[in-house]
Amino acid sequence: MPFIIQIREFKMYTAFFQHQKYSICSLFLLSFLMLIRIVRMNFHKEQVPSFLALFQNSKSVIKSFPGCTYLELLQDASDACVFYTYSHWSDEKALESYRDSTFFKGTWAKTKVLFASKAQAFSLKEIDT
Repeated sequence: MPFIIQIREFKMYTAFFQHQKYSICSLFLLSFLMLIRIVRMNFHKEQVPSFLALFQNSKSVIKSFPGCTYLELLQDASDACVFYTYSHWSDEKALESYRDSTFFKGTWAKTKVLFASKAQAFSLKEIDT
């Protein structure tokens, strides 16, 4: 079965390839080993601006962690207090290294106090359908 990258993936990987200067072989390997991390967070309404400022100040550091290839913040379409982080990691080890970092622990401690309810995290792998 030939390896085919869908258009949306091609655009993302092309940008990643140009930024990170990975070889084309590495690009194909990343598409099969990649871990997708989605974290759902529900904030107290009055804490949303604080979270947005915290994320704005943290996102470039998160993106620079080894293994992080993509990071995006999304807001729920029907609840302005619910946000999702959507990130791609080269593998589970890279994500765990980030989660064990002093930076993550400090940032997460500042974020958790803003929650209206406990966060939910999902680690996913894309399947070929």
